[in-house]
Amino acid sequence: MRELIEDGVQAAALRAVDGTFAGQLTALAIEGIQSGVLLGNTGLTSGQACGDVADLLLHGLAVLGHADG
Repeated sequence: MRELIEDGVQAAALRAVDGTFAGQLTALAIEGIQSGVLLGNTGLTSGQACGDVADLLLHGLAVLGHADG
């Protein structure tokens, strides 16, 4: 994850953020989904929750004004 983020920053497609932090945050979210902790109150399936994590991560890291953001 860290490398993907760093590559995106180098390509000017993602904002400059600490890739290690973002990677660890993502790993914690995935762990919460797998354990069910993040699913209990949401009614989401694990697939839906993973999709929402990806959406939050990508759009939260998007460069404002970028064609994909």
